[in-house]
Amino acid sequence: MTSSGRDLREYWIPAMGKPRRWLHDIWVDLGAPADVVRDIHERRYADPKPIGRVRRIRRGMRARAFLRRGIKRTLATG
Repeated sequence: MTSSGRDLREYWIPAMGKPRRWLHDIWVDLGAPADVVRDIHERRYADPKPIGRVRRIRRGMRARAFLRRGIKRTLATG
């Protein structure tokens, strides 16, 4: 296994199992589907209103799911 495959398996897969991390902007930025990319753009380049707890949780769940699928696909093909 390559070092990048090992990194995905040993670091990122376990990180998917830690949902509290994904409530923080920096973690969400790493796993970003299109609607989350819009959110990132607004946070970085506009003056967005703070998001509520429910939206923050949903956003983190979407980012985790998106990144998890990508990692699994990468590991399956590598």
